[in-house]
Amino acid sequence: MNSPVILRIMRYAAKSSNPKQQQTNGYQPLLAVCRSWRLVLLKYLCSEYTVRFSLSDGSLIGSYGLWPTNIEHNPGSSGFGYITKLNIEVDYNSIFNGTAVHAMLYNLNDSFSFPAAHTMYINIEHCEEDFNVESYDYESQAHVLARHLRRIAPAVKNMFVKYCAYNNIKHLPTGDSFANLLSGLYRNKVRSYLEIQRNDFYTPVNPYIAHSLTDIVCIWNISTCQHSLCLIQNSANTLRRLKLTCVGHYRGTIVQLFWNSHGQLVTYPKVEYLSFGATFECEYNSMRSNLPHHRPFPKLKCLYLESTYPFGDDILFRGNEGTLEYLCIRPDLETLEVLDSLGVFASGRYKSLRYIKVLEQPMECGKSMQLDHMWAAMVSQFVHRASSALQTITIHNKQAGEKLVCALVHSFHMTNLQILDLPCSLFSLADLIALVKAIPALTELHCMSAGVGNDYSGIPHSQLADYMRKNYYPLNRSFKRWHICHDYTKPLMFAGQAESMVACALLMSVVCPRFTSVLCDYTDKDRFNSIIQLALSRNPHGKYNSHLVRLMH
Repeated sequence: MNSPVILRIMRYAAKSSNPKQQQTNGYQPLLAVCRSWRLVLLKYLCSEYTVRFSLSDGSLIGSYGLWPTNIEHNPGSSGFGYITKLNIEVDYNSIFNGTAVHAMLYNLNDSFSFPAAHTMYINIEHCEEDFNVESYDYESQAHVLARHLRRIAPAVKNMFVKYCAYNNIKHLPTGDSFANLLSGLYRNKVRSYLEIQRNDFYTPVNPYIAHSLTDIVCIWNISTCQHSLCLIQNSANTLRRLKLTCVGHYRGTIVQLFWNSHGQLVTYPKVEYLSFGATFECEYNSMRSNLPHHRPFPKLKCLYLESTYPFGDDILFRGNEGTLEYLCIRPDLETLEVLDSLGVFASGRYKSLRYIKVLEQPMECGKSMQLDHMWAAMVSQFVHRASSALQTITIHNKQAGEKLVCALVHSFHMTNLQILDLPCSLFSLADLIALVKAIPALTELHCMSAGVGNDYSGIPHSQLADYMRKNYYPLNRSFKRWHICHDYTKPLMFAGQAESMVACALLMSVVCPRFTSVLCDYTDKDRFNSIIQLALSRNPHGKYNSHLVRLMH
């Protein structure tokens, strides 16, 4: 039996009429079909389990994450053998006052075991209750808890630890106990993930974890960057994913990622995912890295820059021309000029680059119309030159998107582009015809619609569909889907605009053989469908009615 195929069939059959309702009502009869089906379904419904330590009474509360709420009796401990993902939720204080260990010892027996679990998520939360932990042997408690967690799930190879607690523990003489807890949890793991959501993590906790991590997610600011740096550089040779949430004036310190305490250059040879996020920014002048020959991320595949590019040169792009596949960037004018002057994306160097996403311009670029135009033109040029291997382009700026389309129409070099996501850009039927013709592999387009426009005003409305089919069919045999985005800066569409938008979609379906799917934003969906229904009722035997029916959603 092909279990994945059977499972997909059963999940489809059990799907609720309400797509937002996660716990569906269709699984119960499927469990009773036959033994084989029941086994396949149990493996799915029992695959995820959460254990929560209750601070109030020291008990453990367990629940299956995917088990439907309408089925009263879950398998209990008999389903533990199917669990592959184990979630542990525990508060900081319970770890060190012994409550968590006592709860584990009370429940520890042969049935409280998860032999098939390969992944464990531990969420360390905050508890408002204060404890005098000086009266406890907190270091011993941390060791014992780590040992018991390894015991109940001996096959775990992927360990995810998320720390989001406030530290209200006073006069803690050392943070080694917490570091030892993490080292115990990460021992002999293939993947070791640590996410730190609180700045005060570094105050009572020793960041020198005696284990090399594969994933680090943490905060970077002036007050804690030295501690973050130690944590990151201790795992430089094993780290695969690094995500920094940058706060405040951080650019002057971020260059320290590339220098260790001995003044030696640091390379991250295995990092494939690098992200610089930002809560807010108080500065706009980049800090030059001043490392002209250093290549710190030679295996980088995904670069996500939610903040503006933090360097004044191309240091993040060096040595990864053959590996970089995904780029999300919020470039300011200086960054665009630097990348252009250094020829970072010149001559098709990035042959593996498949996805580019350009976020909205930084605040300083939007201070004048002239700067807006300059930024949009440079973004368009930057994306257009990036790589002919691109499969997906996303730009969240009206002018930049429209300038890019103009360049694409005249160059015909994006032969691999499949998805073009320009939600803020506006195009008429003539624009769409030229665009879809210029990109033969395009399957999906996201943009606003200007309707049919005036380019075909000389052709009678009743003859326009026949004219388009005669002169353009087949325009593009790949194009399938058009997401018509709504302009939320303007009031709702009036009837004439909506009718022109429907006519535009119909004409695109006439010239593109595989185009059958239109998706409108919720504000326009009902009006779009009602116009189609009205057209069908007025002319029930129309030549292109089958096209209209396929466009309804």
